[in-house]
Amino acid sequence: MAAKTDILFEDLSESHPSLDTIVDWLHGEWGVVTGNSKDEIRFQLHEPCDTPPSQVAMKLDKPVGFVWINRFKLPDQRSPQIWINGLFVTEDCRRKGIASSLIERAERLVKPYERMIFAYTEIPEFYFRLGWSLYKAKDKNGSSTVMKELK
Repeated sequence: MAAKTDILFEDLSESHPSLDTIVDWLHGEWGVVTGNSKDEIRFQLHEPCDTPPSQVAMKLDKPVGFVWINRFKLPDQRSPQIWINGLFVTEDCRRKGIASSLIERAERLVKPYERMIFAYTEIPEFYFRLGWSLYKAKDKNGSSTVMKELK
């Protein structure tokens, strides 16, 4: 089992060597659902939106996880809020604290930008364990919106 200390976190830049892998992950997990092509996902990852950079978890120069930070406007909000738009950890590295570390890192990075962060997820219990709260109960797709006030 890999320890979290074996993991390094890096900003996802347009020239990051793992960008193609991350686009493949996102397209494989959500591309069919959203109808987005790989090119559209690549563009959306780097769309200017006044957020900290998305983060890649690296182990021995290989990407093993990723958190996508973006902005979206909720219907009941005046301005776009910062969201975790995607969270992914490779199967061989799951249940080792990497996803939790990615979320905690995103929270620290978002704090200078906003006082709250949101996520739309099929697994709200995971976020609850990290101190997040329910913002909106499960919808017809089986996903909930969760949020955390950043103090």
